[in-house]
Amino acid sequence: MLRHFLLEDGFVSLNHGSYGTYPRSVRDSLRAYQDLAESNPDRWMRKTMHDEMTKVRSRLGAFLNCPPTNLAIVPNTSAGINAILRSMHLRPGDKLLCLSTIYEAMHQTLCYLCDTHEGVSLVCVEVAYPVSDDALVEAVEQVIEEEERKEDGLVGGRIRIAIVDAISSQPGVRVPFERLVKVLKRHRILSLVDGAHAIGHIPLDLQELDPDFLVTNCHKWLYSVRGSAVLYVPRRWQVSVHPTSISIGYKDRDFQAEFEWQGTIDFSGYMTIPAGMGFIPIFLEFACLNCNRWFHYSLLMPSPSSSIPALDFRTTLGGESRIQSYCHTLAVQGGQLVARLWGTSVMENPEGTLTANMVNVRLPLTTPATDNNMVKRQVHYLMEVQLLEFRCFAAPYRHAGAWWVRMCAQVYNEIGDFEVVAKAFGVACKRLESVGGDVDKL
Repeated sequence: MLRHFLLEDGFVSLNHGSYGTYPRSVRDSLRAYQDLAESNPDRWMRKTMHDEMTKVRSRLGAFLNCPPTNLAIVPNTSAGINAILRSMHLRPGDKLLCLSTIYEAMHQTLCYLCDTHEGVSLVCVEVAYPVSDDALVEAVEQVIEEEERKEDGLVGGRIRIAIVDAISSQPGVRVPFERLVKVLKRHRILSLVDGAHAIGHIPLDLQELDPDFLVTNCHKWLYSVRGSAVLYVPRRWQVSVHPTSISIGYKDRDFQAEFEWQGTIDFSGYMTIPAGMGFIPIFLEFACLNCNRWFHYSLLMPSPSSSIPALDFRTTLGGESRIQSYCHTLAVQGGQLVARLWGTSVMENPEGTLTANMVNVRLPLTTPATDNNMVKRQVHYLMEVQLLEFRCFAAPYRHAGAWWVRMCAQVYNEIGDFEVVAKAFGVACKRLESVGGDVDKL
């Protein structure tokens, strides 16, 4: 599969989760749409682009099992979440809920709201992984009930909205967001699901989930061009939600029109999400990681010269279940291999629910982290050693007093990639240990 992507020769990436990357055929689709736009900019901006955006939403609606009218296309999850949060009319005494593992950009957005709205405060549920799903859900509900007691039993305890991850960033673990949405609904708290890593990574059924809001990046695990993401807002809330850049669509009070046009941009990246053409049949042979048996499949695969947007490229690989099964199995086995090589452990709970297609392994590193600056400097060093000396990358971080690395498994990866990254971290960690984490001595 590696030949279908644009990664440079010899570079090993176990970091698909940060920025994603897209296949050559999706790149060709992007350029085809850009050429179409430039061939007649007026026709594109005034007519064709809007027709194509309707097709994008329609295809995503079928993929996510929700009405296309409940979807808007945005550049990234941050833009979508800011649109939701900054559309809220907050009053003194209102509270915002999050977990301590919230993505830092989203945490800063919540801090901004508290700083700019008098009397608004943040309630944070402390989480230290590994933790069971039951314990996490219980911890969230306990915090909500405590807030309710402070407000003489008021349902929700003045908490207006809660952000919960579908899959958190660091640690890169699956969160029981389906159960948390139900908890929030019982307590009459609005649910905002940060699904930055969700679409293309795990199954999503928005009709069944029924959150108040959800945003998910298509340019990460779905293989579209960055930045492209989808914002879900059910009809009951659409009149209240506006993009952060108000433009000509506002006066029409049309949810999709507002988000579709916020000014002139290159819309071509959005078009790389849905349908296209250009398949060729081939026979695929591969070994099962679990049982060492060989399997043979006849599939439709993208021709190197084809122009195929992301969802159709995924269909050529056998669909969502096959992609997610391969990546999950590889993540589990890769994490176990690296943990054995280092003599450490994989971040997992007794139910085995934390690892989806990203696995977290404890680093063989015990250096102190007395302040944030010391943490940042050691993380920066671990990154530089990978990129400059070993030509590989996975994301290191510190959580709950220990050093970890998040490794992402993708269809272009194989088990040997985990060995390459393990070697790089082994060297870098040994150096840091030798100087007690003082990067200046290296």
